[in-house]
Order: sequence, then structure tokens, then C-alpha cells
Amino acid sequence: MRSVEYHYTPSENIELILTKGQPRSYPWHMHLRHWTVGQVRSGEAFLTTRTATRVLYAGQRFIVRPYEPHRLDIAAGSSLLVLCLKDTGARKSESGKERSLLAASVRALRERIERNPDEPLHIEQMAAYAGYSKWHFLRAFQKVVGMTPHAFQTFCRIRLLRRLLRADTASSLAAVSAGFSDQSHMHKVFRLHHAITPGEFKRASFKLAL
Repeated sequence: MRSVEYHYTPSENIELILTKGQPRSYPWHMHLRHWTVGQVRSGEAFLTTRTATRVLYAGQRFIVRPYEPHRLDIAAGSSLLVLCLKDTGARKSESGKERSLLAASVRALRERIERNPDEPLHIEQMAAYAGYSKWHFLRAFQKVVGMTPHAFQTFCRIRLLRRLLRADTASSLAAVSAGFSDQSHMHKVFRLHHAITPGEFKRASFKLAL
């Protein structure tokens, strides 16, 4: 019996995730263009955003907006059902504090990383692209996006890797194509973010006939 199953449409507009039994932690991440709705079916889970941590018990639901940084920790013996639904018009909203030249540069880089996660961009290159010092840019990126440039880049590479694995791309080629240094690096990072190996993820993924 699998501890997690992913049911998805080929377009990736819809994904259903079912976790069962085993404890599981998803570190800080975001769903770029997806609304995420989840329900705790049994046990409990902890949803952390930039403002608070919620403890969710059986029968309780949660919603996460596109581009909202969060982490999810699922207790042992718990079961969750999560629906990710793509909003093709979704964009990260701007607050008054974000309407600046630096914030605009950050958002441009965020979109560049999202489009080309395999691009070997380093923090110094990003800062130079934005026209600011490394540390000034780093603080601004984390404030606007909600995570560091490295964390966001890693997250986007994992999204690309998931698509490649589901397309039956060989692991060695998938690792390089997604911007990882080698298979070992890919394996380590993927397991950290999904609590399963890339191979286990591939075997736990099923296309939805919609």
C-alpha cells in the first residue's frame, strides 16, 4: 500500500494528492499558478505560512493561494486529501510596499527562474541583473517572493523534474535537464522535498482520465 498517491491531468491543470499513514514534511514551497485545497481525513497536520501556524484535525480544510509560501507537516497515522487546481490568470498580487524598481526587478527574476529553472543563475548574477548589491537583493527577494532565490530556484527545478519523470525521461537525463549537478544531488533534494525518491514518485503518479 502506497503512503502517497498523485493523480494528475496531462496538462497539469489538476492534481489530486492522497497521503496515508506515514509522517510527511513538505518544506517551504509554493504553488505558482495553483489554488490548493486540502482536507485532513484522519489524524492531524500543521500548515505554516509567513504569518501563522495552523493545527488541522480530521474534517478540517485549508486553502493556499497561488504564490503563497507555506510548509506542511503531516503527523504519523494521518491521512490528507489535497486538490491543486490551476488558475491560468494567477499572478502574485502587489502590495503598496512592493511597488518599487527593486521589487519589479525581483519579480522579473522570479518569472525568469520560473520559465527556465535549469538556467545556472547564481546569486551574484541575479543581483547584478537587478542592479543591486548581493545582500540588498537577497533581502528584497525574500521579502517579495517569500523565500530565498536559491530555495525558489530549487523549488522550480523540482517542478520541472516532476514533469520529466512523469514523461518517462531517464533519471540521469532528467537530473541534468532540470539543472541538478548529478543524479545523487537530484535524489537528495527530491527526497528532502517529497519524502520519497524520484523513482517512488514516478510509480505513485497516475494520469487522471478527464
